[in-house]
Amino acid sequence: MTVSSQSKQNPTPKPSPGRLAFSAEDYPGIDPEWVRLWNEHGGSMVRADEVSIAEYRKSPAQYGFTHPTHSGPEVFHVKDCQIPVTRPAGKINVSIYSPEGPGPFPVHLNFHGGKLSPMISISNKIPAKQPGAATSATNPNIKVIDVDYRMGPEHKFPAAIYDCWDAVKWAIKSASHLNIDPSSVSFGGLSAGGQMSAVLAHFARDEGIPSTHWILTPVLAPNFENLPPAHVVTAEFDLERDEEEYYGNLLRQAGNKVTMKRYAGVPHAFAHYNHPERGLSKSFEFIEDTTELLRVVHYGE
Repeated sequence: MTVSSQSKQNPTPKPSPGRLAFSAEDYPGIDPEWVRLWNEHGGSMVRADEVSIAEYRKSPAQYGFTHPTHSGPEVFHVKDCQIPVTRPAGKINVSIYSPEGPGPFPVHLNFHGGKLSPMISISNKIPAKQPGAATSATNPNIKVIDVDYRMGPEHKFPAAIYDCWDAVKWAIKSASHLNIDPSSVSFGGLSAGGQMSAVLAHFARDEGIPSTHWILTPVLAPNFENLPPAHVVTAEFDLERDEEEYYGNLLRQAGNKVTMKRYAGVPHAFAHYNHPERGLSKSFEFIEDTTELLRVVHYGE
């Protein structure tokens, strides 16, 4: 086999035991349960940012955390379909999770994480079942639309944000067909999905806001008044924690209804560790909190 000079100089990293492992003592206050799960399921892996996009797409699972997740409870009906989007024009996939009953149902649009990482854009297909969507559709008895927005590098910023906004408008416009109540709409997401939800709150207040830098960094928005109620979730060991909490305080200072919760001892994406037998306690706490929050938002105290 011939090895190029570039490969010799920059060989592709290989998984090896303990290459990313660390001790809880290195980070006082971090959740030891999470450290154990990380060292067991992520401590040996190669990070996605250590390889090229082309190399990553050959075997995405090789660069992912191996801890098993849970698909969530059974849902009465799940339907996959495509909807039109406008910036740029095209179509995206959505999955619609419907609870049992006559309806019309409140609706929650879920935006997954990943917009901030072009490595994850592998195809336009979403997983067979999103655990957060499944839980929300069954426990609070609401309809959930999981949105598979377009991602980079093929679809550059701000395409993902406008895909999600188009999905919100499509759901409201299609309320009768979808059997949903257009007066009871919420949206949210984890990681990049949360960032986009913050932006869409401004869009919801004022359709037609020009595309400026604050769309990438919502704390720079020119006006925070009269925005929809918001719940801001942060993780103690998330690098973006302070900016997220600062945004929540900006909302509160502008007179909006805001609740915030910081989950102690855990890092970014902790909520995905939801396996019922081997999961993270804070993940279960987040799921319970979110389920109750959506119930109150759509059905009242």
